[in-house]
Amino acid sequence: MVLLAIGDIYAQNTVAQDRLQKLAIDFVRAHNSGDTAQYHHFLRSQLVPQENHKDLLRRYLNSYNAIGRVSPLHYSFASERTVKITAQENRFDSWWEFTIQTTADQVF
Repeated sequence: MVLLAIGDIYAQNTVAQDRLQKLAIDFVRAHNSGDTAQYHHFLRSQLVPQENHKDLLRRYLNSYNAIGRVSPLHYSFASERTVKITAQENRFDSWWEFTIQTTADQVF
């Protein structure tokens, strides 16, 4: 009985991690585009309220303008709501860490 409960908890964590990893991949894709339309699409797909788009778009574009395209190297899961993306900048040999936090139901 205890083993079954542990198995269920592990399965839920795996599902949460799969969703977070997809979110992280979609974020990197939008970031690497440097395109406002792609950022809007990403935000809409994550159900981010429209009133938050302007500020987030400004921050995303500033990040892209500062570091350009990145190559994700590692995804780590701090919790069922947080994924960290370790990435290398494509122009220089610098490394970056993006942190994405979601709500309890994994809405960005």
